Amino acid sequence: GLTRERIASLPKVEVHSHIDGAVFPEDIWNIAQRNSVRLHVGRERDGRFLASLDDTRRFFGTDDGRPHSYNLTNGAEFDLFLNRFGVTLSLMQTPDTIRDVVRHFVLDAASRGVVYLEGRFAPRYSTVEGLTIPNVVDAAVDGVRQAMKESGGILAKLILCVGREEKTEAREQGRRDTTSEVIETAMDFSRSGNVITGIDLACNEIAYPPDEYVDDFAGTFHNPLLRRTIHAGEVAPTREQAIRNMRVAVSDMRADGLGHALPIMDDEDLLDEVVRKGIRIERSPYSNLCSGLINDSADLRTDELLRRGVKVVVSSDDQAIFNADVNDNLAAVCAAHDFGVKEFAKLQLNGVTTAFCTAGEAALVKKLFKDRGLDLEEVARAA
Repeated sequence: GLTRERIASLPKVEVHSHIDGAVFPEDIWNIAQRNSVRLHVGRERDGRFLASLDDTRRFFGTDDGRPHSYNLTNGAEFDLFLNRFGVTLSLMQTPDTIRDVVRHFVLDAASRGVVYLEGRFAPRYSTVEGLTIPNVVDAAVDGVRQAMKESGGILAKLILCVGREEKTEAREQGRRDTTSEVIETAMDFSRSGNVITGIDLACNEIAYPPDEYVDDFAGTFHNPLLRRTIHAGEVAPTREQAIRNMRVAVSDMRADGLGHALPIMDDEDLLDEVVRKGIRIERSPYSNLCSGLINDSADLRTDELLRRGVKVVVSSDDQAIFNADVNDNLAAVCAAHDFGVKEFAKLQLNGVTTAFCTAGEAALVKKLFKDRGLDLEEVARAA
């Protein structure tokens, strides 16, 4: 299979990357210092702070260079997992820091060979210190534009996430449910500027199946500028529930993409529908491996998905949390199935043909690929 070194030298897409899980400790610390922000240790804001870059590195555990595994059934490890996101989110609470984090996120992706990027984040998590959801999104869009101007070699889009705990927590806490505001903000921004091009339902699938959000997502069906991707079939309590969640996402929420969709091969009718509709399947092997959801990258059956005509794409999910970037994830898949340049290019073509961008922009991305030595049109003709 292709080596990681070779993969790193090739142009690629990254379509499933959570911004709050993608920024490495050095950048987090530098952004915090530049903006005079103290980094909270995790989500609870209990008065504990990271005091130095070494502190931040130790908290993220990136010193050994190996991917991080988490036993998410263990309370302490689950808290550590969430608290690592919390550090970045404690930074993303002002327009300047949000802009800076997103800018670094895009530039970092470009440095790893990414020429088309979709980054996702939940704007409500950045409203703790008083920003409104439109404030948050506006700053993030500025960060993307700034980074694209600096880089000159990447097209980047943003997907706004709704945390699937939102409705339940809003009821329990007696506060306003922000789901409709996030979706309305996404629709407003999709009509002006073309950076916000998707929405996502994310987070705890075990406790919160997608059903309660069907009507909210249905409100976007009339907007051709906004696509929908749903985390479904990742960590549902049973395989049957995982399949049901995927079915709800595809049939009732009209998903253009499915995040993870681990048991998709277990339902032939659903698989046929995914192929027929050109729905993209977003796979992240190290995320699944390090969370104990699979035992080997081969368990994702990427080779079979490609043979069946599924628009499968490989991304990193949360590169700073798992300490494995998009190149590591692609290398894992290539090693598992002895993929060469042909199969690698097919994965990239899938990413471009299902990208949450305009046809003109997709043509531009293909040109970026060709300029860097990978002709996706030639791949399409061969297929």
